[in-house]
Amino acid sequence: MPDYAAVLFRDKPVRGVIFDCDGVLIDSRDANLTYYNRLLLAADRAPMTREQEDFVHMASERQAIEHILSSEAAARYRELAAKVPYREVVLPLLRLEDGAGVVLTRLRDQGLRLAVHTNRGTGMWHVLDKFDLCDMFEPVMTVAQVAPKPSPEGVLRILQAWSLPPEAVLFVGDSEADAAAAQDADVALIAYKNPALRTAVAHVSSFAELETVLSAVSNLHNNY
Repeated sequence: MPDYAAVLFRDKPVRGVIFDCDGVLIDSRDANLTYYNRLLLAADRAPMTREQEDFVHMASERQAIEHILSSEAAARYRELAAKVPYREVVLPLLRLEDGAGVVLTRLRDQGLRLAVHTNRGTGMWHVLDKFDLCDMFEPVMTVAQVAPKPSPEGVLRILQAWSLPPEAVLFVGDSEADAAAAQDADVALIAYKNPALRTAVAHVSSFAELETVLSAVSNLHNNY
């Protein structure tokens, strides 16, 4: 096994981990595609193209709406969204990543701080409540509080809340927006299910693999 302590953490203790939501904590692609395609249907538009599907999966709601709808239709967004009740239609389609709950609990019990930085809005709390994770993360940064990724504002706010330097924190993300936010905040990235993220210090494809990498973090932290 690689010497993660030396390669990733530069022999310094990592004391906090920031997680993206969609594509990392939860498998939401089918849910997102259902939601935005239903919006397009309500606006008498064709379903999304593959390029649009990829874009909305990593974008904030506002960014997605502006990308897939005309300016006229986007102005009617609230009217259209009322025809697609999110909690009834979309929320049931979300799936927690395999092993996430168990691994997150172990990381927290080892003393690591856990946070979320997501391009979701206030609806993020419905997601956390669905999976009984409301008490797992502190803080939770959404676009209701900070600029959407790729802005590093959310990462910087989390560092400030924790009173930790960037080298004491890792970001687990799956998109170019995550990579840019982490890099601009000088926080090391662990790429989740995306080998194309070249700035990552490690690539994992499951929470089991992520726990293997982060085991080095807990060892360092316990010796801090």
